[in-house]
Formats: sequence, C-alpha cells, structure tokens
Amino acid sequence: MQIETRHGVRYTVERAVGAQPQVFTPERLLVGSSPERELFRIDAYSQAEIETVACERASQLELIDRFADQELRALGTKIEGLQSQLDDNAKEILTLEGELATLEDQVTEARTIEEQLRPLQQGSGADAALVKNAHAEKALRERERRAVANVEAAIVKLGGDLGALVGSSRSLAAAAIESDVAKGPNAETFGTLAAQLRRIVDAIEAAATEVGGRCDAAKKTLGDERDALARRHAAQDAAYDALVAKLHEDESRTTERSRLQRRHAEVVGALANVEAKRRKHAEKMEKNQKLLAELIEARGERFRKRASIERMVTERLAPDIRVRVSESENLDEYRAALAAALSDLTNGRPSALVDKLASIMPDDLAMLVRRGDAQTIAERADLKRPPGRANQVIDALSPTHRLLAIEHARVDDVVRIELLHGSVWKDTTQTSPGQCASAILPILLLLTDRPLFVDQPDDDIDEVFMCSAILRRVGELKGARQFFFSTHHANVPLVPDAELVMKLASDGAHGHLLASGTIDEMKEHILLLEGGREAFEQRRKRYEDE
Repeated sequence: MQIETRHGVRYTVERAVGAQPQVFTPERLLVGSSPERELFRIDAYSQAEIETVACERASQLELIDRFADQELRALGTKIEGLQSQLDDNAKEILTLEGELATLEDQVTEARTIEEQLRPLQQGSGADAALVKNAHAEKALRERERRAVANVEAAIVKLGGDLGALVGSSRSLAAAAIESDVAKGPNAETFGTLAAQLRRIVDAIEAAATEVGGRCDAAKKTLGDERDALARRHAAQDAAYDALVAKLHEDESRTTERSRLQRRHAEVVGALANVEAKRRKHAEKMEKNQKLLAELIEARGERFRKRASIERMVTERLAPDIRVRVSESENLDEYRAALAAALSDLTNGRPSALVDKLASIMPDDLAMLVRRGDAQTIAERADLKRPPGRANQVIDALSPTHRLLAIEHARVDDVVRIELLHGSVWKDTTQTSPGQCASAILPILLLLTDRPLFVDQPDDDIDEVFMCSAILRRVGELKGARQFFFSTHHANVPLVPDAELVMKLASDGAHGHLLASGTIDEMKEHILLLEGGREAFEQRRKRYEDE
C-alpha cells in the first residue's frame, strides 16, 4: 500500500500473511519506529455510540481528553503511577504499625522487668554502687554474646544472599535468549547480546568470589574474637560470683535476678530495631505526604488542561453548544471509603453523613482528622447536630488504614456537554437522541484530523441544524480531513459536496458495492434518496408555487 501524509511524506506499507506491517521510506529503508498506528488511526461512531457519549459522564470525559490525547494520557499515566506508589507505601505503613504494636508490648515487658530487677540489685552502704555496677555488667555480657551471634548470622546471610544472586543471574542470562533465536538468521546480533550478559554474570561471579573470601576471613576473625571474649567473660563472671559470695547475697535472689537479667537481655535484643522501625515509619509517612502533594499537583495540571479544552470547544461551537468541566467532582471512591468507615457510627446508614463530609476534599479531611480539628470539620460539613458529631467522626476515621483509604481515594473531573434549546441549556444526559447527536457531532468534527466514520449522522437530527451547522462544517473541513458517512438522506452528500458517493446493497448476509462516483455521476442514485425524480419534481413545483 502506498500512502502519503498531508505534509507530503510518502511511505510504502507491506505485510505478509500473519505478520506485522512493515513501513518503508521511498528509499526502501525500514522505518525504525513504525508509524502505522498513527497513520491508520480513525474515529468511528455508530448512532448508539454517539448516544452513549451524550448520556455517560465517563464517555464525555474521554471525548474531551482526546483533544489533547498524548498530553492527558501522559498525565493519566503519571497520576496512576503516583496512586500505585501511594497504595504500596500505605501497605508498608500498615505493616510497620502492626510490627510496632507488637514491639510496644515487649517495651512494656522490659519496663516491668526493670522494675522487678531494681530491688534485687540494691546493696547497702559502700557496696551499693559496686553491686549495682556488677549486676549491670553481667546483663551487658548477655547482650554482648547475642551481638556476636547476630554478627555471625549477618555474615552467613550476606554470603548466602550473594550466592543466590550468582545462581539467579546465571539462570536469568541463560533464559534471556531462546536457542532457536540464538541460532537464527540474526545470530550475530544475539551473540553480541549474549556476550554482554556473560560479562555481567562474570563480573557478579568475580565479585561474589571476592566477597566470599572476605566472609570466610570475617568468620575466622569472629571465631577468634568470640573465643577471646568468652575467656574475658569467664574471668568477669568469676569475679561477679566472688563478689556475690563475699557479700553473702541470698541464693534465691541471685537466681531470680539472673533469670530476669536473661529475659531482659532477650527483650532488649528484640527491641533493638524499635527505633529503626519508628524512623522508617516516619519516613514512610513523610513519603506519603510528598506523593500526595505530587498527586494533587498532577490532578490540578490535568484539570487546567481540560479547562483549556472546555474554553476552546465552547468558543468554537458558540452559541449552540457549551462544555463545562468541574474539578474533582467524581468522588465515587472517596464516598465509598467514607461509607465503609462510618457504617458503625450510623447504624449501617451512612449516606447522609457521607454527603456532608464529601463536601471536604479527601486530603483536607484527612489533615483535619489528624489534627483533631472538630470545629473546622463541623463548620465545613455542617455537623452541628447532634453535639459532638464531629468528634465522633474523628474517632471513626482516625485509624491509619481508614485515613489512608480516604486520602488515597481516586477522584476525577466531571464533564458536562450542554445544548442550547430555545433559551434553556440542556444537559445531554437529559436530551432526546436527536438532541444528543446535535450536541456530540459538532464536537467530533473538531476533534482531530483523522478520518471520521459516522453511521447515519442525520438520524433524529433537525434537518435545518444538520444542514446549517454540521454538513456546512463538513464542507469547510473536507480539504483537511476525510469524512465517511452512511446515510439514507440526499442532503448528506449534497450539502458538503461529497467527492465520492458509493451505493451499497445487501443480500441479507453480505454487503456489496452497486455503483460509485462523483455527485454528478451518481445523480440518479441520489435522486432515489429523495423518493425518485417524480417525487423530487413534485416537491420542487410545490416549493415554487409557494
């Protein structure tokens, strides 16, 4: 197939059976980034699809977005990516909070043990400080033994992880290129790529060998240091026992203290990561706010772009048609999150309360709940009755999983397309099929320079509007855009002066072409759409008599 763009660029498109199209320049150079998707894109609508656009908000939004398809698609991808990051971050936040809740119980146990140890560690007179220090050092020795074990476990894990990486890298490299591809007509290309993969695997293996040697050396050093530490601990324990014996400490007190010290060391060891987890939780919450700010900015940018399209379309189609874009009015997911969170508070009937709270945007409401700002919530959502209702809402929404669900709820803009009927603007969701088409077809004509296919565009539309607004506009644009209309009405080819008229017929199973040509060549066929020559002449005479 030979094709030529409006800029005079020519291409040849070839395709074998079952293969993808290949696009060549006149010099027979294969186009690296094939433009076939853009070259062969069309806009096609049936009457049912036009009515769907007129009646469904989501379809209207999609139609408006097509005026800046690439830009808004990129923004949509960015927004969805931020939503995905927020969802993943929320899972990590909730996991950390669960872990911290468990650790808080251990914090409480550690404090209880410390209280139990205090009387057992008290001495009298000049020996008090000495005894207290001896007990503290004994507890520290327990923690030192655990620290050595932790270092050993870390060395083993690091070595094991690196070994697993070596094995997985080999498998990954081996599976990257199938054997028949490697042996095919482009074997040289895939040989080069396979060599690159081998170099990477070799580098990983070399690094693994070096790190493995370091791990072995570290194990030997650890063994030596552990033995030396054990000798020092033995001497220190002997000194401790001598001190206890010297002071004639009660054996039962010694046994109980030793038990509590061991348990305290275990609990403190388990709590070693509490602060790290708290810091990580704080970092995740900070990341949540940062991502949320980026999401809100991206939504704002998307709305501003849609608002510019609203102005352009409304100006071009005035005074008959107008478009209105409302920012972040689609709150279905937000409302669902509120309903789930408030169900218990409202005995399973949260709709009235949800209606009021939905007047506050998700990020604002989450911020107010975190601050505990009941007064502002009551004022902005009109929650003055019953007294204390705003505080109840804060209590219901405060759990982190509910706040994040509200904060991360997806919201979108809402588009309204309206048609001027007399002196009244009518929303297309509340108009007749003919009025729907009268509002949507002019927008479709503005949309792109791609070929436009419409099935029976004249159905149900007022003929004066069809001729004066739609077909006249088709005639103005036909030099810049191709239009394909199926119709039973003679005005459709005549008013815009169609360049090609085709008459089709069907045997009930298959369609076929009966005739085609210019308007002049197809005059007799077009007359049939008027009811034939006799009917046309009768109307002409009647019009002349009047």
